[in-house]
Amino acid sequence: MPAIPRIDLVLASLLLLLAPVAAVLGRRGGRFRGLTGWLWAWTQFSVLVVALSRAMPAISFTLLGIVMFVALKQYYFLTPLRPQDRWAIFLSYVSVPLALWPAWAGSFTLLSGATVVGLFLLIPVLLSISPRQPGLLDSLGRVLLGEFVFVFCAAHFGLMTQLPSVCLELFAIVALPADLAQRLIGRMRPGTERVRPLLGLVVSAAIAAATGYLLAGDAGLIGIHGAGAGLLAALGTAAGSLVCDAVAQDLDRSPGDALLGRAAFLDRTLPLIYAAPAFYHYVRTITS
Repeated sequence: MPAIPRIDLVLASLLLLLAPVAAVLGRRGGRFRGLTGWLWAWTQFSVLVVALSRAMPAISFTLLGIVMFVALKQYYFLTPLRPQDRWAIFLSYVSVPLALWPAWAGSFTLLSGATVVGLFLLIPVLLSISPRQPGLLDSLGRVLLGEFVFVFCAAHFGLMTQLPSVCLELFAIVALPADLAQRLIGRMRPGTERVRPLLGLVVSAAIAAATGYLLAGDAGLIGIHGAGAGLLAALGTAAGSLVCDAVAQDLDRSPGDALLGRAAFLDRTLPLIYAAPAFYHYVRTITS
């Protein structure tokens, strides 16, 4: 029986250690009340990461495709569109396997062609040929954001399977504490408060960089490159959190609403997915 990689054990141990912390803090309410659900979402993502890294491509990419489809469907449930936009939404669903095929081949060039050049140009056309009604620009922004995050960015998890061993797990293990630190201390968002969000960003970046430095060898990287990958993951989750808060505000949801229920889906997934492309391209560049 093959030995379990150390980085997988570290990831599992971290989740187990955070379980009682999330349960205790969740009872305090406020911004901590969604920590239990957040940890459950991270547990599911960790299982997906290990499956993508260890299972046969036919199984792992099928699983990733199902997850991307469900995530896209949930996104459109939370951001309702006009009935005449159904063909653009249908194309978004069809784009999932179209994006995973280049990821299977390990070609970012093909992924760019299938999404940026193809779908990002075709979706506005499908939205424009529908009967003229107000709301075109609003629908265009919502569809393209879903396409960008839950198809283009999410397909990078498939591309990560082409990187050196356990790089997927390294991404998870540096992004997890980075996201947690920002949630506990403060997340980047517009407003008068500056100290807590900045402190949260600095602490999360330091933790992610240190974690990446210590575990870089498991992923075939040198320490400084692992630290850089961790830093990018922290900055990516912060950027995704900022976008997520803006989307929640546009949908007339308060920060508290986004912590529980179906609206928590965006809060838990968007920062994580948003950080994937920068991490992938950085690691791919330094290892090629």
